[in-house]
Amino acid sequence: MANKNPIQTDAFKAQQLPKYGDQALGKPICTRYLADIDAILRALPNRQEFIREAVMTALIEQGLLDTPAEQ
Repeated sequence: MANKNPIQTDAFKAQQLPKYGDQALGKPICTRYLADIDAILRALPNRQEFIREAVMTALIEQGLLDTPAEQ
């Protein structure tokens, strides 16, 4: 039988937040790509990391982000 009154400690709650290194992640932003770009991205061994780095680089180049986030 399920526990109707579970105790959720601060340590337990901290484990529930998705993280990137030591930083908590924001909400997902979903994008669709042209089929040829999609195929390339899906073939990458770590496409999430690639896309995060590409977005961060573009934001820095456009002056929208001062420095890369600490990882």
